[in-house]
Order: sequence, then C-alpha cells, then structure tokens
Amino acid sequence: MTQASAFISRALLGLALISCPEGGMLTLGGRSGQVPRQEPEQLLQRVLQASYPELGGRHAFLEITCRQPLDYPWEWGASGDFGFRVKTGWAERQGDQDRPEGQGNVGASQTLLEGYFLFGPEGRIKQLWIGEAELANSKANTALRSLVESHPEWADSDALKALREAGAKFGPESKDELLRIPTLKSLGVALGALEAASAEFEVMREPHSGNFALLDWRVSFEKPGASAHDVSYVATFEPFAGRLVFLSKYPVAP
Repeated sequence: MTQASAFISRALLGLALISCPEGGMLTLGGRSGQVPRQEPEQLLQRVLQASYPELGGRHAFLEITCRQPLDYPWEWGASGDFGFRVKTGWAERQGDQDRPEGQGNVGASQTLLEGYFLFGPEGRIKQLWIGEAELANSKANTALRSLVESHPEWADSDALKALREAGAKFGPESKDELLRIPTLKSLGVALGALEAASAEFEVMREPHSGNFALLDWRVSFEKPGASAHDVSYVATFEPFAGRLVFLSKYPVAP
C-alpha cells in the first residue's frame, strides 16, 4: 500500500476517538509486518492534541475530509478539512449499555474546533489553519482587529493600548511568558523534536488599509543545531490565551 493510498483509506474512516489518557496517542490502524511510521492524519492528530489538550477526555471525534484535484496524482500531497465534534448524549450512552432501545440516542453534534490543512507528499504538514472557534478566541481577536482597522491613523502604541484594554494576556512585553506555555513545548515535540527558536510580536502591516491589523505572535520552531536544509515551522499564536491559529512549514518545498 502506497503512502497516498494509506492516507486515503484512513481519511475515509473519518473518525478518530481522541479521549485517550494524557500522554497517550491513538493510531488509526497499523500495517501488518511493517515498522510503524507516522502517517499524515496521525501527525495532524498529534499537533491538534498538543495545541488544544482540553479536547481530550470529552468523547470528541476528529473528522477528516480529504480532497485532491482529479487531474493530479495523490503523491503530490493532499488538502482537506478537519473538525473536532462532540455528539450530544454520546458519553451517557457509553456509560449505560443496558438503556432500552430508543432512549438516550446520540443527538446533534457540537463543533469544538475546525480548520483546514495541506500535506506535502512526504507526509508533513505544509500548512494548517484553525477556523473560527471559541477555543481559539476568534470573536475577541476579530473584534480587536476590527477596532484597530477602523482607526488607520493609529500608531503601534495606540493598537497596543487597545490590545491591553481588550484583556489580551500575551502582548509584546510577555514574550518569556508565552514561550513558557506548555502547549508550545508539546507542539514542538509533535512536529518532530523541534524547539521554539524565536518569537516576534507583530502589530500592524503597512499600508494601513484593508486587513492590516495583525496583533499576534510569530514563533519559529527548529531542531537544535539544524542546517538550512532541515525542516522548520513558523506558528502564529493569538494574544488572548496564546492559542495556535496557523502553522506553516519551511522550506515550503518538500
């Protein structure tokens, strides 16, 4: 089975229960008689569990939808959507197997987190976007950027004042505190023994028109002693709670 076909077969399963104990990891299946290796969907699961550990223990399911243009080979990589969802009544039903038929059925699903991913042919994440979600403080970040963008005359100091007044925990003066967040270390481990090498807070881009408010952290993850050819990542973290909202691989080419 090729890497691409293995990815498709697992992606079509669509569900991966992530209520494993802390420090544990689920695999979506193995290859008999072969040495286990990290498949793309397992890497995606590790990265999301590392960045949003509170998703565990909630009987949540990771749903993966994979797509690729018909005229291009799967070996070139794949893209798709993911979502963490909880089914209403799932936990209660699991705890009461003797409940009469028709009582306590699993109801509608609640989306906890969703986003978009892009994998390269070697199975690494090339890009990962976190969509609108309460866990990612999306409403607070959107409101803050909208406020700043309504004042194109503002200097960086004005935007940072609005950031503090909005209650953001990790402004530019909180670099050390950000780098001590446990999820940053966990993310580096999930990406392959990488460490946070640098962090920079970005306020606004020039010119002040359109979507010019940034107000987030860019953190680079590298392997200690890495060469220019080694894979590294740049991650974006929002300022209210330091949650991962974007991830990109460098160099971009496989």
